[in-house]
Amino acid sequence: MLQGSLDAPPIVIVGSRRQTVLLLLAAALFGFLGYQQLHDPASDAYDLTIGWGGIALFALAGGSCVLKLLAPARLELAPAGLTTWTLLGRKVHRSWADVSPFVLGPYQLVLFDEAADVSISAQFNRLLMGYGRGIGGGWDLTAEELAEVLNDARDTWI
Repeated sequence: MLQGSLDAPPIVIVGSRRQTVLLLLAAALFGFLGYQQLHDPASDAYDLTIGWGGIALFALAGGSCVLKLLAPARLELAPAGLTTWTLLGRKVHRSWADVSPFVLGPYQLVLFDEAADVSISAQFNRLLMGYGRGIGGGWDLTAEELAEVLNDARDTWI
């Protein structure tokens, strides 16, 4: 969901609840299949391992989805910069002057560099993708649309 505009800031982009619910349903399917595998009388040790793996996948992905439904990811674009809220509620603010233009990366990522970011994770990301930071999917916008909105805001407010 996109709220606000360049003329009436801030622009707020909230994570897609529809995509989160679909992911939760997929996780529940893996959990159900794992449960079925555990309760099949013909299951051997390999089948039991697969069954527990399905349940573990459901627990991890399902828990993440529940957190995303309770507190969805959020981007706020304002004249002062870009603010992101992560899955666990951590808020990170970046000034427009400190971020590079946004580009499309692999796997529907929107990539950018941050001035003076010498963290180990940023160095590793640069090694893999050429940019230190990225914004993943899970929005109602495509990666192309998200990059365009971010670049428009950066160009307007830098």
